[in-house]
Amino acid sequence: MWKYIRTNRFVAISVFLILIFHFFNNYIWLKSDSISTGHEDAIWHLDNQFVFFNALKNTLSLKGVEPLLILRNLFNIVSGSTILVQNWPPLVYFITSLFNLVFGYSFFMVRFLQINYFIILLISTYKIGSVTYNRKAGLLAMLILSLYPAIFGISRMYELDFPLAAAVCFCMYLLLVTNFENRWKSLLFGAVLGLSILIKGQVIFFIGAPISYIFLISLRKKNDASGRAVSLIGNLVISISTAMAISSIWWLKHVGLLFRELYEHFIVFYISPHQGSFHIYNAIIDAYGYIPFKPFGFNWFFYYLYMTVARISPLFFLVFIFGLYFFLRSKKIKLRNFILIWVICPYMVLTLLSYKWERYYFPSFPALALISAVGLLELKNKITRRFLISLVVMIGLFQFFELSFGKEQLLYPLKKDWMRVGDWNHPPYDSNLEEVVRKFIKAIKMNVREDVSFPGRIAILGGKEDILKYFIRVHMPNSLVYRGCDIGELQRQSKDLDFLIVLGAFPDSKDGFIDLIKNNKAKSSVISSADEEMLRGLLNIYKDYKVINEDILQPDGVRIALLSK
Repeated sequence: MWKYIRTNRFVAISVFLILIFHFFNNYIWLKSDSISTGHEDAIWHLDNQFVFFNALKNTLSLKGVEPLLILRNLFNIVSGSTILVQNWPPLVYFITSLFNLVFGYSFFMVRFLQINYFIILLISTYKIGSVTYNRKAGLLAMLILSLYPAIFGISRMYELDFPLAAAVCFCMYLLLVTNFENRWKSLLFGAVLGLSILIKGQVIFFIGAPISYIFLISLRKKNDASGRAVSLIGNLVISISTAMAISSIWWLKHVGLLFRELYEHFIVFYISPHQGSFHIYNAIIDAYGYIPFKPFGFNWFFYYLYMTVARISPLFFLVFIFGLYFFLRSKKIKLRNFILIWVICPYMVLTLLSYKWERYYFPSFPALALISAVGLLELKNKITRRFLISLVVMIGLFQFFELSFGKEQLLYPLKKDWMRVGDWNHPPYDSNLEEVVRKFIKAIKMNVREDVSFPGRIAILGGKEDILKYFIRVHMPNSLVYRGCDIGELQRQSKDLDFLIVLGAFPDSKDGFIDLIKNNKAKSSVISSADEEMLRGLLNIYKDYKVINEDILQPDGVRIALLSK
């Protein structure tokens, strides 16, 4: 009895310590970082969430309005009737905004709130391991998963794929607990599934096959009892109906988006057979160059295998391969096929997608960690088992700190450090960009012409367009910011733009500008990529503007200037 209590207490304390470890490490990392956004989609999510937050704050701040009207306005916001957020369901934006109302809005806070999903992901992994093997397997799987570079890296960025991974893992646990044998648990599972679909519709790729499997094995167990099959079918219908009802809050109004996404992501035949390769920005390509990416070619089928090696790290992939052998031979594991389906079926579905990103497969990573943990615990020799587990954890922790806070790229002697290329795994960057934006906004307010509508129209040239636009919108919400403008677009819009923000060498005189073009184009990120026609257009634009403020971006050491017409 005492041994059982001692073991359970050890596991409970260990689970708590793992959560605390990542809570404080994410806090320290994000407090030290002031510019990182992660993948390019993250900036869209930051923009969408800020719009959502303002709409929610304005609605809740209404005074003298009936509560029923406020509730209706809130429903219209969530359903997408009154505000437009691009391409994605709003649940994560809504949850983040609620926390922002309590803790305040900041770039740090928006990203740090992802820790909520980290906790859900790790606890769900632990519970699944406990159900399918034992509590120690759940603990070890939770620890291994938390040390995957993709997982702890993306947990610090405002990406929807991380909440999706947490939602999928939580749904998997509820599915195991439910078995469609209890009506109330089936209702709860359906509700959580519906909310998960409001994070990203791709949850169906991960949960569809496991639902079918659990239903079939439950049906087989109860098939000999009179009326039990009808009860199971009824509970399945309740779960699916509840999920559809909840998810329809947003998806019912965005059916067109659903079909468009299916066309763009799932239908593979619209790709031209002559399109031999795609320049996808990911670890393998940056390490080895272009990947031949022909539909149904070799790399088409093994893309997510490549990415899994890169994103969980070669160390943990070897642990997975080692563990898979013992996992398949284990006589103690329950619902082995359930975990294998979680790994294989999403891989097959995502492989058929014409549009591929490594993060799409992240929700299957808990299953990889579970297989790894069970395989290690299946070792018969106690000394060997403890030694290997300790070695894996120690190397995993070294990898965690080196990728999170290390200044040297020591681990992977490739052309480029492929573990750092996803914009998730790198030391924190302490930049003064947000301070510069505040300084420029003060200058803009002092230089607004009488004939323009405050705060005017701003274009950004030379890099960091996304994060600059985000900071400008946060601190000057009514501004019109053009990001990613090329020279030709600026030339067409020159009469409509009131301010330019330029990164790179941009002299404050016409003669200096001409000298720069003739003598050293490479000094300017704006000018170096421009042809002669673009340079003439830029010169025509430039002569209408003057520098009103400037600074040096740190740690880049790049000049950034604010120009006014």
